This record gives sequence, C-alpha cells and structure tokens, in this order.
Amino acid sequence: MEISCGEAPYLVSRYDTTSGKMISIGDRIGLLDRKLRIVTENAARYDQWMTWSKKAVQSVYGYEWQGDNLLLARENIVLTYIDYYKAKFDGANPPIELLREIAEIVSWNLWQMDGMKFVVPGSCHEEKLVEKDWFEEKTINKPCEGCKTGNHLKHNGKYCLIKDWTKNEIITAVSLLKE
Repeated sequence: MEISCGEAPYLVSRYDTTSGKMISIGDRIGLLDRKLRIVTENAARYDQWMTWSKKAVQSVYGYEWQGDNLLLARENIVLTYIDYYKAKFDGANPPIELLREIAEIVSWNLWQMDGMKFVVPGSCHEEKLVEKDWFEEKTINKPCEGCKTGNHLKHNGKYCLIKDWTKNEIITAVSLLKE
C-alpha cells in the first residue's frame, strides 16, 4: 500500500516524476511494474496472463487526500496495465471490457482518504444536540469523538471502503488496523 500516494510513483513508474520523461517498461521499478513484469515473463498463454495480471492489479493499494492526485494515480495504474498488455500482445489494444474490469479494481484499490482518520476528507463534523427543558432550548455542539480523542474507531465521518479481493468482500480501510 502506498500511503499519500500522489501520482502513485511507488506503485507504477511510467515516467520520471522530476523530469516527466517516459521510462521504458524494462526499466520500471514500481510495485505493480515488477508484478506485471513477472506475470509477462511467466504466463505463456493469454488466459494465464489475464488471470495473473488482474491479481497483480488487485494486490496494490494506495490512498490520497487530494482528488486531483488520486485521478492521476488511477490513470497511471490503468495506463501501466495497457502498456504491459500491448508489450505482451504485439501492440494490440486491450478490449474495452477488460479495461472496465481493471478500472473497477483500481477504483476500489486507490481511494481518497484522510490517512490520520481513515475517513473521507472533511467528513468528520460537530454534531448539534438540542436540549430542552421547561424554560428554554439549548443547542450544544458536540465535537467528533475520534477527532477529540485520536481514536480511529470513533470518528463520525464516512469511513472509507475498500475491497478484499481474496474474500470478495467490501471492508473499511480502518479495519486493516485490527489485522
């Protein structure tokens, strides 16, 4: 998992992040690059490559606070997959259905999150409580318990969901802390 992934340079290294120059497939060192290189070297048949390349994509995760960086990270993962597909299959473009499947995996595995709270950025909030008695009505602002105490499990924001592909289950990102 790449935390605060930005453009995801540790997951995929399509280009030099300082110069912007493209990096050839043989010289790429991202986690997914290495996995796809091994798949490409060892999968003799199309169905083998398809199975293991999807598993490779399912095995890399990253989160980012900023939505614009998240878009770039997701784009880099999908474009890297296309690069390896073309390299393996003589320049052929991957079928659109395959790209949809990869995009779905990427949308679960790279997500927007406040890494300190494990929630959607900005979703924690004060709750307004109204107390009434015989004579008046008072509004009390109650801060988010998780923000107040630093307890990751007590935030009132929207906890981020990810997918556990081995169990085919949707889980909260914060649940990874318990494992």
